[in-house]
Amino acid sequence: MNVGGKPPREPWVPYDVMQEFREDFILQNVIHWVKSVSIAKEDVGNYEAIRDDISVGHYQPVNSDRYLSQCHEHIFHFTPPTGSTKLDKLAVGVKYQDKTNIGRWKQATQDLRDRGNVWFIPPYKTIRSSRPHPPASFPERLPEMCIRLHGQTPPDTVVCDPFMGIGNTALACITLGAHYIGFDIDAEYCDCAEERIQRRTQPRV
Repeated sequence: MNVGGKPPREPWVPYDVMQEFREDFILQNVIHWVKSVSIAKEDVGNYEAIRDDISVGHYQPVNSDRYLSQCHEHIFHFTPPTGSTKLDKLAVGVKYQDKTNIGRWKQATQDLRDRGNVWFIPPYKTIRSSRPHPPASFPERLPEMCIRLHGQTPPDTVVCDPFMGIGNTALACITLGAHYIGFDIDAEYCDCAEERIQRRTQPRV
C-alpha cells in the first residue's frame, strides 16, 4: 500500500492508515519510495564516475519556513497473518559496487544483491503527463517492482489494485504479462485508465 500525496503538515496520516491494518495483516516490510535525493561527493566514496555533488529525481519545493520538502513516500508491505510470505529479492536486485563482496558470505554467489527497502524511482512519466492524475499517482515502475519482488510467474499472477487511478498498475501488469483487476471511485480516472490500457494493448501498425 502506497500512502502519499498529503501535505507536510499532516505527517501522521501514513502511520494512521497503517495502524488500521494491524489487526488483520502483518506489516512485513516498510519500503521508502525516494523521488529525489542529494548526495555529497565526499559521502560517495572513491568512484571516478561521480566527480561532484549530485541531486537527482523530481524535487517539489514547499512554500513554508516550517516544513521540509517531501522527497519520499511510504510503501507498506502487508501480508497475511500466517507470516509465511516469501520474496524473490534478487528479482529487483542490484549489482555490487564493491565486487570483493561477491563470495564473501554464503548468499553472495553472484554479482547481484538485495536492493533493500529504499527504492529510488523518479516519477517523471507521471509528473510530465498531460492526462489528469490523482495527487498520489505513482510511475509504472513502482508496481512492476512490487510484483517482481513476490516472484510470481505470469500468467498465473493476478494483481488487484483497489485504488487504480489512471491505471499505472494495470500497465505494469501488461508489461509483465500478468492479469489484473482494478477499480476506482472516480469515473474520470477509470475512463482515463481504460483509454491508456487500450493504447498499450492495441496492435501497432
